[in-house]
Amino acid sequence: MQLHEIELFAADPSQTGDFYQNTLGLSTKVDLPGLKVMDAGIPDFDFNVSAHHPDYKVSLSFLVEDLAEVHAQLSKKGVAVSPIEDSHLAMKGFYFIRDGIRIMIHSRSA
Repeated sequence: MQLHEIELFAADPSQTGDFYQNTLGLSTKVDLPGLKVMDAGIPDFDFNVSAHHPDYKVSLSFLVEDLAEVHAQLSKKGVAVSPIEDSHLAMKGFYFIRDGIRIMIHSRSA
């Protein structure tokens, strides 16, 4: 399992993203309405500020090879996981909530 993304949710992602860019010095890789993706300085890792999931303040995303196996293992351990669905960037994924944090599990392969 590899940490793939940290996403912070903000009412105004542009303004919040500007803080990370102008105050902390991160460069912006993607700047869209409702989403700013910052260069975290780590290859294949995204640090996002978005308005996608306002019910949560933070989302973590992990990449795995065998999505169905991880889904089954977590279910067996009593984790209330969502169904596996199509996700962004041609990936599939599912999520669960732990301590108010939305945790996404993605796979690039189906």
